[in-house]
Amino acid sequence: MSAASDKAKERTLSKYGEAMRSSLGFNRTPGTPAGMAPPSGSVAARMAGVVNDREAAVIEVSRIAPDPDQPRRAFDDEAIDRLAESLRTRGQLQNVVVYWSDDLGSYVLVSGERRWRAARKAGLPTLRCKLLDRPPDEADRLALQLVENCVREDLKPVEQAAAFRALMESNGWSTRQLADALHMAQAKVVYALGLLDLPEELRRRVDRGELAPRTAYEIGRLERPDDQVALADRVSSEGLTRDDVIAEVRAAQAPAEPVSSAKPASASRSKGRGGASSSSKGRGGGRLPTSKSFRFPGGKLTIERPKGLDASSYRAAARLLLEQADRLDPPASDGSPPDPGADPSLAA
Repeated sequence: MSAASDKAKERTLSKYGEAMRSSLGFNRTPGTPAGMAPPSGSVAARMAGVVNDREAAVIEVSRIAPDPDQPRRAFDDEAIDRLAESLRTRGQLQNVVVYWSDDLGSYVLVSGERRWRAARKAGLPTLRCKLLDRPPDEADRLALQLVENCVREDLKPVEQAAAFRALMESNGWSTRQLADALHMAQAKVVYALGLLDLPEELRRRVDRGELAPRTAYEIGRLERPDDQVALADRVSSEGLTRDDVIAEVRAAQAPAEPVSSAKPASASRSKGRGGASSSSKGRGGGRLPTSKSFRFPGGKLTIERPKGLDASSYRAAARLLLEQADRLDPPASDGSPPDPGADPSLAA
């Protein structure tokens, strides 16, 4: 502190008296608030490295609104009741994250909707919030909500799969890129996405816990939705295991996989350059290829389906390939995907 500053304080003291000494900070440790003793001993150790967070604020619960794009669609009432009781007895242990919306005239939750709902149920007037200076972009907001939900309390399987797909679409990611971003095995992402191709009734059974997600994934390999539902019914009525389902699916698919490479004359077309294939009519009268070849370093992969290769056909083939890759090169024990550098053909 400069001598000029000390002289200015002394002049103020002489004018207003000794009552000003404490508020002006004389004989205080720098940084100690007026009226408080200098930190010493355990207090000094406790406060070392502690900095106030200027981006946090206490906001009225009524001025906070949920994010309409939150990936979680359903909240367990019993879990919210338990959290409300915890807030009443133990207080808020973790800030929620919000930003201000001029359009809504309120703060919008980025993460922490469970705590907000519990605070309303507990009758709390305010919540401690981490303030963002601007709305996060869609991908960042969804990623933050998804990661937080997966860590704190898993989303229902189909909700999680929908959030995975939304993240992939908003970022233009492959399943490998999403798995890397979320630090999970690529196969887990593929299995989850497979649930979105199931009939709505089976998706509801999965979310209600009546059908295991991995078993539902295996059922999804059947082409006809009616067959999928029928096999799911047998899982409930006969107690079929996942291995039983795999065997049933293989048996059902066997007649549809002829050994001969001959194709029906009515569906054939002459091949063009690059391994073009015969085709079949798809939705809306358009024709779908019945065979498709993909080249990779040192080899070629061909997919065939007499009825035509639609999106579900490619997804089914991708799942089979990933399963085969996992059998040859299992994910690491920590759940991380295989190193794509080990084999160029595994790179995304």
